[in-house]
Amino acid sequence: MKGLDGGVGASLGSSSELMLQLVQSSKIFEVMRGPIIPGRRASSYGECAWGETESCALSSLGNVTRISTGDKFPETQCIFGDPYYFDVHKGGDGSKLMVYFQGGGACWDFASVEYTRIMEKIDISLASCHPTIYSDPGAEGIFGSNDENPFLDYTIVQVGYCSGDVHFGDVTRYGVTQAGYKNAMAVLSWVVEQQASNELPETIDELVIAGSSAGSMGAQLWAKNVTQLIPAEHVTLLFDSYVGVFPPEDEGRTFQGYGMCPYLVTSELRDVCDAGNLSLQMVTKTQLDEIPEARAAFIQAKNDSVQTVFYDAVLFTDDPALAAACVLKRECRDDAIDPSTFYANTQSILEYYNVSSDRAGGDAVTFFVNSDHHIYFTADEHFYNTTTRGTSLSYFGTLAPWIASLLPSSANLTREQCYGALAQPSTSSGLDYCDTNLAERLTPPPPS
Repeated sequence: MKGLDGGVGASLGSSSELMLQLVQSSKIFEVMRGPIIPGRRASSYGECAWGETESCALSSLGNVTRISTGDKFPETQCIFGDPYYFDVHKGGDGSKLMVYFQGGGACWDFASVEYTRIMEKIDISLASCHPTIYSDPGAEGIFGSNDENPFLDYTIVQVGYCSGDVHFGDVTRYGVTQAGYKNAMAVLSWVVEQQASNELPETIDELVIAGSSAGSMGAQLWAKNVTQLIPAEHVTLLFDSYVGVFPPEDEGRTFQGYGMCPYLVTSELRDVCDAGNLSLQMVTKTQLDEIPEARAAFIQAKNDSVQTVFYDAVLFTDDPALAAACVLKRECRDDAIDPSTFYANTQSILEYYNVSSDRAGGDAVTFFVNSDHHIYFTADEHFYNTTTRGTSLSYFGTLAPWIASLLPSSANLTREQCYGALAQPSTSSGLDYCDTNLAERLTPPPPS
């Protein structure tokens, strides 16, 4: 992935040509970015400016509160310099806490940054990454007030996302600053401060670390760091709609370009990142090994349309016109990804996460959906009605109870979920099968 000098910027030529090619490619990013993740059902938001004279104590907040961080941490910001904030959704007595990483696309090179700058003025919903934080007090899914919501009595701290760097960047380039790491660290600092002042328990009983889309990547990158900062009796990891199938030649350079290497959880990961060879799989496998007691789950469509489009957009990042032809017309080079290959690669990654069987938290399990849908946590239709065969097939087990079975209050085993005949991916094609190597995975009940 080339830089601005002699790279992407030079290859695109004049600013008018750049705009033409980027706008022609707009549907790539509309699909790739996916829906922006909103917040818990409420009629309106409260606001609090966290600073030296205002602690934004949890007990003083309303049901849903937007907390700005600029007074306390001036280096926090969105990609184009807009103020950063996060949302707190009060629930229960604070003994159950979810740290949720919001989704909202990615900006990883000159073209995606400039395209987002243009779309911010034309139609922000089409931006490659969302440059300001999106909040919606009328949210559903895990944030809603449905009595069947397993997180109804959780306090949810939603890490806002507007940096385009999967919550872990720290870099200034292409005329913008991506401060995802500092933004997320500010949010976690607020949680730590609440614990220190007895607004939250010193040790959380149930800690859930979760995220959707780009936020799923954020949760995978941040998991161990979160547990180091927030002591908890029980930990659950929930990764919605991003396993991380990337073009192998581009993934390491993308992560390196975000400036995330110094903040990774082990020296081995930092060294690999510095060399430009890091993969999300290396990070997530390390996180699972570093938090062996955590119960972990992925929620994944077999042919997630956003993940496949993102793969092709990154693969053809130096040529937006080629990317548009591939994504919109399916006129692709041989190295573009197809649904069958995407599904097989996804299974290979998930097999890798379970090469050892000595985790106290059991296997990392997956709820596979025969669908191309992206994001299951933020709308009632998908959170409560999704089955392994799609949505609204009520005679099959649905997603929400399966998620509930992963939580410490459940005494149930949680098993891998997939619809299809068992087969080996190496000898199979298409989407209508399930990986024999994953079929017996399960997560045991937590210790009493």
